[in-house]
Amino acid sequence: MKYHIFLIFFISIIQLIGCEKKTDNPVAPITTPTTNKVYYWERTNASSGGGILSLAVSGPNLFAGTVGGGAYLSTDNGESWASIDNGLPGSDLALAISGTNIFAGTDGGGVFLSTNSGASWHSVNPSLTNGYIYVYALTISGTNIFAGTNQGVLLSTNSGTNWTVAQIGLEGYVMSFAVNGMNLFAGTNGYGVFLSTNNGIRWYSVQTGLTNGNVYALAISDTNIYAGTDDGVFLSTNNGGSWAAVNTGLTNRYISTFAINGINLFVGTTLGGVFLSTNNGTSWIAINTGLTDSTVNCLAICDTNLFAGTNSGIWRLRYTEVYPIGWTVLGEK
Repeated sequence: MKYHIFLIFFISIIQLIGCEKKTDNPVAPITTPTTNKVYYWERTNASSGGGILSLAVSGPNLFAGTVGGGAYLSTDNGESWASIDNGLPGSDLALAISGTNIFAGTDGGGVFLSTNSGASWHSVNPSLTNGYIYVYALTISGTNIFAGTNQGVLLSTNSGTNWTVAQIGLEGYVMSFAVNGMNLFAGTNGYGVFLSTNNGIRWYSVQTGLTNGNVYALAISDTNIYAGTDDGVFLSTNNGGSWAAVNTGLTNRYISTFAINGINLFVGTTLGGVFLSTNNGTSWIAINTGLTDSTVNCLAICDTNLFAGTNSGIWRLRYTEVYPIGWTVLGEK
């Protein structure tokens, strides 16, 4: 998750706007000249009563973590949502899934685990002491679970039963992760990107070319590594050895989240909505028609839909095989 989380939390409490139902007369979609594809957002009926902080996908299941409202589950691409917060406290800052295990990182209770699609949760925190309670990011690599916290990185190799500190060489709060084989990247608040090649035993700073150290999002596509910062998107093609800004067309450079689908690279921003690049970040276009909440905390792709978690709920785009790199109007007649 992002360092913006503290601000977003308070904004979301103030902006407790319930989710709207689908309008009978939606705003007309637009066709961008760059892609010749149609884009339109609509809000789903997720009734969290507040902001959406995290999204995770497992098959047809879409999970959402909220500001103070626990978690929600949709099994029908966002058409309906069910509350799944039995045993889950506070706000869910991060979600990660491995098989039937769903892990939730919270803002006061450490890590929680569900083994039954969220029907119930229990704490997996016997080693989470000394303030390791704010879990901003989670990622899973094989049998390893990494938790990014306000005290660095924690590692569990047994589904959260035990945790060890894995932060030698690391600085700052860990806000984001990306994994590529044995390479584990961590984005921090103020200290840029760090790389570990031995499951977090040792970390090395990989900052060359980064002009901003607040890295709230990381993503990997083939040999490309993307870092989302307060100064836009940076691309590395050499395993973090160097970074170059790729921001042409980004009218808002406060990056909070990524999603990748084939050649489509999406970014969510704080107060700028969603942008799309189809050329590895060389250029970007805004895709915000119908999206009335421009603070996008998280993105996820489920089936043929792109979902955006915002301070006012969950929004959705849908695409079809007719537009393999575009998105079409949901419910278009």
